[in-house]
Amino acid sequence: MIKPLKIYGVYEIAKKALRRLLLEEAHHKCLLCDRSLPSNAPIHHKDGCGLNWARDNLIILCFQCHNKLTLPRQNTKGRAYKK
Repeated sequence: MIKPLKIYGVYEIAKKALRRLLLEEAHHKCLLCDRSLPSNAPIHHKDGCGLNWARDNLIILCFQCHNKLTLPRQNTKGRAYKK
């Protein structure tokens, strides 16, 4: 599995900026249940691939909805999706 290049600090800064953008676009509400979102709300990859950071593949959800979508796909090795 290919891992994204992680230059100290750059990846985290970009992820925080993206999360802020997604939160603003969603008006700080979960896109599934309309709950208010905290500033550390999870970014969900619609296709289940954590390496696909394409904007049209990302949505912001509350922790409960993110777990409902992600946990059923985990296999025994704890991967986020099956191929």
